[in-house]
Amino acid sequence: MKELVITWQGLLFEAAAFLIFTYLINIFLFKPIKDIIKKRREMLDSNIDKQKNYETSVEKILKNIEDEKKEYKLFLNQIREDYHKDATNIANKMLEAAKKEAAEIFDKKIEDIKKSRGSIYDSIKTESSAISKLIVNKIID
Repeated sequence: MKELVITWQGLLFEAAAFLIFTYLINIFLFKPIKDIIKKRREMLDSNIDKQKNYETSVEKILKNIEDEKKEYKLFLNQIREDYHKDATNIANKMLEAAKKEAAEIFDKKIEDIKKSRGSIYDSIKTESSAISKLIVNKIID
């Protein structure tokens, strides 16, 4: 077997070759990979910022929707109350008109009863006088 001879020139050559190889690998392999990773990181950061902006805008939109929903509920409640008041007023007016009409009808019926009572009294008077004449005639006969 041969013995391995290590010389300082060989070590120096190997060290220089290693450094040159490392430099070339750095230039042709690691640097492009670092650039690609840097670009991807920048893209991710910008996408994260866009996502945060979208989330905040969505939150604002949802808040606006909730506020509008509350406003519409208040508006609808106000309309409901107004219609309720109007309906109550109309119902009260109709009730008053019905009461007035019923009172008028009642008064007419009372007048009719009074008139018929007067005519009944008159007919009773005439009939009582006729009956009394008959009685007198029967007694005399």
